[in-house]
Amino acid sequence: MGRLVGVAAVAVTGCGDGAGASSADMGRGGEGQGEGDAGGEGEGEGEGDAGGEGEGEGEGEAGVGEATPVGPGDPIDVHVETLVEGAVASVVAWPGGWLAEGPDGLRRFEGGGIEVLDEGPVGLSAAVPFGGGLLLASSDGLWFVGDGPPALSPLNESVAGALDLAVRGDELWIAGAQGVHRWEAGELVSVRLGEATTAGARLAVSGADVWVLWDGVPWRLWEEGEGWRARPALAPDAFEGRWMGAGPSGGVWVSDGSRILRVVGQEVQAYVLPDHAGLSAAVDDVWVWDSDALWRLSGESLWPVAGVGGVTRVVAQGSGSALVVGSGGLVRVGAGEPPPPPVPGWDTDVKPVFERACEMCHGARSNARRLETREAFAADIEAILTAVRAGRMPLPPNEPLTADDIDMLDRWRRADFPE
Repeated sequence: MGRLVGVAAVAVTGCGDGAGASSADMGRGGEGQGEGDAGGEGEGEGEGDAGGEGEGEGEGEAGVGEATPVGPGDPIDVHVETLVEGAVASVVAWPGGWLAEGPDGLRRFEGGGIEVLDEGPVGLSAAVPFGGGLLLASSDGLWFVGDGPPALSPLNESVAGALDLAVRGDELWIAGAQGVHRWEAGELVSVRLGEATTAGARLAVSGADVWVLWDGVPWRLWEEGEGWRARPALAPDAFEGRWMGAGPSGGVWVSDGSRILRVVGQEVQAYVLPDHAGLSAAVDDVWVWDSDALWRLSGESLWPVAGVGGVTRVVAQGSGSALVVGSGGLVRVGAGEPPPPPVPGWDTDVKPVFERACEMCHGARSNARRLETREAFAADIEAILTAVRAGRMPLPPNEPLTADDIDMLDRWRRADFPE
């Protein structure tokens, strides 16, 4: 079993606003028990471990056994929704939203609408909701996006070169050029695995566990008592993992570019895949890609996705959906049936069509049947749909309604004429 070591570091109060200064270490765990002080004031380096060799749970490091070849599946049925057109340099996502670095700056989606940010970081690599806003890792440093414009986080002064972020409850985990750090309750603690500094590691949170992909090997970190314990899931040199994503039952998926491992506890299941350039996973939803191909792994089959080329980044969102950066921009790819279109409203959808195509003859100043109110338009909807489908209405010089316009009017009718 490996050691998880905490090194005293400057504390920062708040991810977005404010700053503080104190020292803390993660404490020293007992032999095999992993118990120790998880906070408090530290002095000097204050190193501790979270359970070393000893009685523990009696589990050892696993090797990579015989891998299951993944057979090719038929091209899967997908729908593709364009989100950002043009060159997209990067995209990061979190539950309920995403942020893309597009041709005209940063575009943020959250709560149903896309917002263009006037300023912000470039070279996005990770994003997590934290501290009442959004924390971003980028080549420009660690940024915080709250109610105001994006700004450098106070944590950036203590954690340079942040590459990856993860959240477990009230804890923020940061991985980057200076290794892995854990922030909680205003204290920032540097984390080591044995004597290693974990520089350039990657993170995933799955269930109650934190996973660190470092030097090609996934390490599982978990709390026990008041301290922490850590164990590599694989024997040294057994696998050179390059990408990692959260998996089922507290485990992870790890890829080396030709194989994928499903690691749950100390159980390892290996799959042989075509050579690929990346992996993104959200529990049982696994996507792999190369520059000219995109696949979804399901069961023991690899299902190719047609119609998406020049892939440079994929972010799995679960339930068969993924954000894909390709040659045409940023798209959302969904397996299976497309989501239903939004329900139209009178003010937002129907009235603008009426004003454009119908008001000249059916508005307040006309002698024909008046239809300018929601109630009047709804009462005549069957006759309106019949006329526009047949091309009898609207009369010239107005242009005929498009197929999308007619479909929207019909969906408004079927939704019982919302305002």
